[in-house]
Amino acid sequence: MKISKKFLYRSISILVIILLAFFMFVIGRGHTIYFDNKTFESQNLTYNSVYRVDLMVKGELKGQIFSRERISDTCMGQSFNFILKVIESRGDEPKEYEFKIRIPYSWDGVVINLPALINGAEENVYMSKFIPTVVETPSLEDDVVITDEFMIDPVL
Repeated sequence: MKISKKFLYRSISILVIILLAFFMFVIGRGHTIYFDNKTFESQNLTYNSVYRVDLMVKGELKGQIFSRERISDTCMGQSFNFILKVIESRGDEPKEYEFKIRIPYSWDGVVINLPALINGAEENVYMSKFIPTVVETPSLEDDVVITDEFMIDPVL
């Protein structure tokens, strides 16, 4: 049985396109990372928030996170590298920490609790899926709309 060159070229081309599509699917996935500097309790442990954290990604300062604040950043792909410069309390010298975390593929938004991360907690403790809260507004269907507040009939 002879395989024609035309069939071979087409098969290789289709295989390359499928591999490229899969590669772009995995690499091109975007995530929003939310960094919380809030006191966190888990498994009978309390991780207290710190005075200030400077977040640096790829050598660029992305923001300063003070106690009880949250900032966000985006990343492409499944891993995220960042540096934290942590000041425990006002007047202390900053301590530098470098982290590389893997982002779960199916999560669009990820919340990272910085005090738990800095203190060496497990991944399932410091990382959680971001679930946006939906605020329901009251329905206007039950309200009675009064068009003439004085109940005066128009005179023709």
